[in-house]
Amino acid sequence: MCIDWLKKQIEIVSPKIIVCVGRIAAQKMIGKSFKVTVQHGEFVDIDGILYTGPVADLISAVVALLMALFEFKAMRKLENSLPKSNELIDKQ
Repeated sequence: MCIDWLKKQIEIVSPKIIVCVGRIAAQKMIGKSFKVTVQHGEFVDIDGILYTGPVADLISAVVALLMALFEFKAMRKLENSLPKSNELIDKQ
């Protein structure tokens, strides 16, 4: 089963925090009693590893950061395609 592979990876990597993305993952790793609607964002210590369930705010922040990065790259590309200020002066 996939869970066996995951547990072996956790053993090898020794993470300090694991974010379970989704209800099924959270209930599998944290426990069947984990309620996303009640416990989202809470940390549960299991054998020295902090587990947390879905954190939509964190995911939204990552998406917003990626969008800003793409916008920055697009602006940089546009800026590089425009003539430099000294080139505009030389043409007058």
